[in-house]
Formats: sequence, C-alpha cells, structure tokens
Amino acid sequence: MTVRRLWPFTVRGTGALILSVGCLIAANELGLVELLYFGVLLIAVLVAAVLSLFLTRRTGAVERTMIPESVGVGDTAVVTARVTVRTAVPTPPGTWEDTLPRGLGGTATGSFPALASGLRGSQRAVERSYTVTGLTRGIHDLGPFALTTTDPFGLARRRTVRGE
Repeated sequence: MTVRRLWPFTVRGTGALILSVGCLIAANELGLVELLYFGVLLIAVLVAAVLSLFLTRRTGAVERTMIPESVGVGDTAVVTARVTVRTAVPTPPGTWEDTLPRGLGGTATGSFPALASGLRGSQRAVERSYTVTGLTRGIHDLGPFALTTTDPFGLARRRTVRGE
C-alpha cells in the first residue's frame, strides 16, 4: 500500500511559502509595503505552480504486457507499461513508478519524458519497460502505476496513480 502525499509543495515550494508568510508578517510589523508586494507575489507564484500541474497532464490508462507471460522462480521477464496521456499544453518531464508485488523483484522506476502540446492529436502513448524476477510462486498483480510531475520551477508536485 502506498502512502498518498497531501502536501503539494516540494522543499523549494515549502521554503517559498515560509518566506512569503515571513514577508507578510515583517511587512505588517515594519510597515514596508515592498515586503507586502514580495510576499503576495510569492503566494501568486505558488498558486500558479499548483494550477499549472492540475491543468496540464492527464493520464488516461495504463496497459501492461509481460514477456514471457508466466515467470518461474528465479526467471526474468520484461514488463512494458504503455501509458496513454492526454494533454492540451506542453508538460515538463517527470518520474514514474510501478508497484511490484512481494512475489516479483526488480526496479520499476524511471524518468517520464516531456510532452509537446496535443491540440492537433487526441492522445499520446508512452512506453516504459523494466525487468522483473520471480521470487515466489503464485499469481501476482502489478500496479498501481504512479506518475509524479513537478512544475517548471520545481515548486509543486502532482502524483497521479493509475492501473490499480
């Protein structure tokens, strides 16, 4: 089970939020209008960062194929995750992670490419592959697939989970 993050800001974004609150408090105490402007500007940038994440990338579905379909204990297989992405504006790169069950071992993480605007086309498909090794016998389910993106300035992050 994966713990879901509720805080949308990165360390840089959290620092900017603390700085903006400090500027607002200092502007009130010292009577400096410039600090008030700076604090409000930082808050506006943080709001724009969060909005840019929720208005851009939309992940449609995740389809996985495994070759070979059946993996014995100690054997390896290649899993290819095909992620369909629907987006209207260009998006920055991100990272992906596929959750592996206890019966399979391997590293199912990597980078996700930046995508150009999809206004002319409907949706795009991105394929990512990784290798798994059978650890125990049984039927094992892969997933969910998680995609984490950040805004261009690295202030906020969004984690989208699909394919549960």
